[in-house]
Amino acid sequence: MIGSALCQWFLSKGHHVIGIDNQKRYGDIIRPHHRHPRLENYVYDIKDIKDILCDPLDLVIHCAYDIGGIKYWTKNHNDFYNRNHLISCAMIDWIKQNGSKHIIWLSSSQVYENDTQFPSYEHLSTLPSSGYAREKLDAENLCLNSSFSDRCCILRPFNCIGAEELIDSVNHCHVAVDLAQKIVSSQGKQPIELFGSGKQVRSFTVLRDFVEAVGKAINISGVYNVCGSHTMTIRQLAETMWSLVYDSPPMIVSDNNILDNDVVYRKGNDDKFRNITQWNEHHSIYQTLLEIINSVD
Repeated sequence: MIGSALCQWFLSKGHHVIGIDNQKRYGDIIRPHHRHPRLENYVYDIKDIKDILCDPLDLVIHCAYDIGGIKYWTKNHNDFYNRNHLISCAMIDWIKQNGSKHIIWLSSSQVYENDTQFPSYEHLSTLPSSGYAREKLDAENLCLNSSFSDRCCILRPFNCIGAEELIDSVNHCHVAVDLAQKIVSSQGKQPIELFGSGKQVRSFTVLRDFVEAVGKAINISGVYNVCGSHTMTIRQLAETMWSLVYDSPPMIVSDNNILDNDVVYRKGNDDKFRNITQWNEHHSIYQTLLEIINSVD
């Protein structure tokens, strides 16, 4: 989702882009930007990047991750950590040898999963405990203690949403796409079911806004939150999406099963990033949610 949007954005700015994707998430698909004359696309495992790229690049953006749905990663911590740490270490080793000018490393707001004071700032008051978040933080620290730390910007996005996320074969979708599938399938006649209580609070960031934030991070270093100003519960998100499709009152129920490491409250502060880069949001979350629903329909 994020990698595809980044490719499109940098191509639109006239850059030459090299994309690497093993196509594990969505399978053998062709997106419109794959045919762009300034895109060099490799179907390859990022752990073997040294086999295909050797020249220094102006900018490296790392967002590769071997991910699954929340019901999977909350119960397979060590597996998640080990698989993804191999990816991170391979990328870090290649960057050290490659000598590229600037690195943007995408981390996650999940590193704040055990916070009890909100909003969350870049300093951590508590350490994360899930395999997913621990790996993200450990990879950050490897970057910050590396020979390229002075040319590395680490971004922690908060819940990016966009129609660029496709429905994958094993249904490991983020929350907005998962809700869109359920809402469309219900045809407005059957209630949809939420994971947990539906009271989980999230800050949502429109993907196109986040991509523009990445574009503003190419000359800075350090660790930064990037989060949209749209904070709501999962139930409120579901009700909003329902109302974009149907005139009837939203029919929402919850399974009330509390998942391990499913964070109850997550709200971020990104004043540090906004003040340094002058980044701001320009895209409507409601239009984005409608685009996501239409991509399912």
